[in-house]
Amino acid sequence: EVMKHLAALIVHAADLSNAADAWPVSRLWAQWCNAEFHAQGDHSRRFHPELPVADMFNRSKADVPRSQLEFIETFAAPTFTALSQVAPRTAAEGLQGCKVNAAICRAIMQRNKQCMLQRAMNVLGLGNLPRFL
Repeated sequence: EVMKHLAALIVHAADLSNAADAWPVSRLWAQWCNAEFHAQGDHSRRFHPELPVADMFNRSKADVPRSQLEFIETFAAPTFTALSQVAPRTAAEGLQGCKVNAAICRAIMQRNKQCMLQRAMNVLGLGNLPRFL
């Protein structure tokens, strides 16, 4: 029974490992997954218009960096933390990859926020954002 749970944990970690891969690979996986989510949302909107479409499946409302950060924090990092009990070196690599990719997602979210603020400032004719933002 223990071996069965261990095998399940290892397979689960492998399944989620794209969140811990080097950023260029992790980013591609996130884009592919989101393309699939958006296709599902498009399908739902077309064939079941009476049902709401969750934001992550809604092409016009999706926030890929936020979704990826939530995926890392909710699923990938906790899985690698659990794996650290039986495979500490492998888990440490996974956790480090999650940490780096989460930081990149946060930086992208911050940059996107600044770009949106700057666009709003431009539309309102208020010039450039102050440097401290």
